[in-house]
Amino acid sequence: MTTPAPQDQNPYMQGADPAQPQYPAAAGQPQYDAAYAQPASGYAQPKSHMTALLLSIFLGGLGIVDFYMGYKKYGIIKLVLSVLAGVLYLAGSAMIAVSIVESPYASPSGGGFVLFLLGGFLLFVVSIWALVTIICVAARKWIYATDSAGVPLA
Repeated sequence: MTTPAPQDQNPYMQGADPAQPQYPAAAGQPQYDAAYAQPASGYAQPKSHMTALLLSIFLGGLGIVDFYMGYKKYGIIKLVLSVLAGVLYLAGSAMIAVSIVESPYASPSGGGFVLFLLGGFLLFVVSIWALVTIICVAARKWIYATDSAGVPLA
């Protein structure tokens, strides 16, 4: 009677190259699924605190840090408010400039001035919100202590 080949004993080795040695994984090392290059254990990777801080400093008014950390609702609100504020501010500025060119000695008033003030106020509100976001990310407070999956920042 002949003994079966080693690859016939293990059903999981089907299709594997018998000349290639199979080594067990080292203890404590996550096993990766080659198709997705993600840990097979299913835990979420922590987001970088430094990346979140830099995003909040340079792009915080647009809500980019909120998208990075998974808080899409806050990110969309900040982005829409920022774009709306910028459009209102620029439209008001353009209307004021046109009215000054048409009549240089008239005081700015009308719809352009209202748009200018409304856009400026919204820019001020978004700027304060961005400053609070920077402080919260730096101090790891409020929702910025963890990402949206509850994983603390690394």
